[in-house]
Amino acid sequence: MPEKSRGLIDRLAFVILNFKTPDETIQLVHNLEKQAWSSKVKVYIVDNGSADHSLEVFQRLESTIEVEVIASKRNLGFAKGHNLGIQKARLDGFQWIIVSNSDIRLKIDPDFVRKMEVAYEEDGEIAVIAPTIVNLHGMHQNPFRKERFSRKEIIKMKLFYLSGFYKLYYFLRVYILYDLITYIARKRLQRAVASHRYSQVTESGYIYAPHGSFLIFTPTFFKYFDGFDEGTFLYCEEFILAEKLREKGLKCWYENQLNIEHQESKATEKLTGNYREKVKFTLKYTLNSCAYFTNMIRFK
Repeated sequence: MPEKSRGLIDRLAFVILNFKTPDETIQLVHNLEKQAWSSKVKVYIVDNGSADHSLEVFQRLESTIEVEVIASKRNLGFAKGHNLGIQKARLDGFQWIIVSNSDIRLKIDPDFVRKMEVAYEEDGEIAVIAPTIVNLHGMHQNPFRKERFSRKEIIKMKLFYLSGFYKLYYFLRVYILYDLITYIARKRLQRAVASHRYSQVTESGYIYAPHGSFLIFTPTFFKYFDGFDEGTFLYCEEFILAEKLREKGLKCWYENQLNIEHQESKATEKLTGNYREKVKFTLKYTLNSCAYFTNMIRFK
């Protein structure tokens, strides 16, 4: 069993992946500056092949906290991009690392770090801590999934993805039934927003999968892993991470006293240009990543 935390968090790394959203990234840095515990923080900004003015903007950044910019010549995707920052933070000696979208804003909370410590001190097998994340529609995004997939769900996934049927679904969704399915999807979203179906605050506790926009990695995580699984470009990282933790007997803890606002990134729009292209891009990488996940998940 991993050792429990025996002290306070003296140093805390934030890894922020930037793709053509430098203003958004800088706003997050300034948000961190306002925290009472900002003196503990070092920020690693990974510019993920933006090929725009992002690096110039970061060079002009003035901050009261230490910021290091890591430039990738090409877009490495979610996992590989974040791993650049995680690896550098680990080389610099950080044991606690937070991976955050650039479109995240933390509520001002002087006890934020202490709440992380308390959760970890209760159970040293906690490898990831997930906060309360609320988007601009008021929907709670954590727990991303509370319980693991059932045997029946796993069978359905394997039939859909391993048979290759998901490729036919992509063709139908994008080229044949685009207008109909888009209309249905928008209506479902509108109903969900109107009813605040996902706005219930969940009690703190163990969960299967955390939302990927803000992940707190504890020292226990790095006893087993160097970072994210790099088998995907984008999407489904939450479930892949959940299975990796499960394989090692590690845990994910949802802490409802840690409060985050998710402003929903513009990064995908930067990749695609318009809504239809965004749908095609999102669906392509979601299906490919889910196929990868389905191949790795086991029934036990």
